[in-house]
Amino acid sequence: GYQIIGVIRLADGSHPPLGISVKDETSHKELGLVADGGFVYLNGIQDDNKLALRWGDKSCFIPPPNSSNLTTGTAI
Repeated sequence: GYQIIGVIRLADGSHPPLGISVKDETSHKELGLVADGGFVYLNGIQDDNKLALRWGDKSCFIPPPNSSNLTTGTAI
């Protein structure tokens, strides 16, 4: 799989709570954690993953970007 660094923002502009797991909805495998400000580092992403976040009675589903649309390189 590939890796993604990004920011998760909810429909109301807020971010999911700090420390929430980002999991593949099908396999329930943890792919990353939400950091401060909604930042995430996701590892092992496949094009067919359906990413899910759940906390309390809330949930969020995120389609990962297709790997062919990602730029490769180093960011400092």
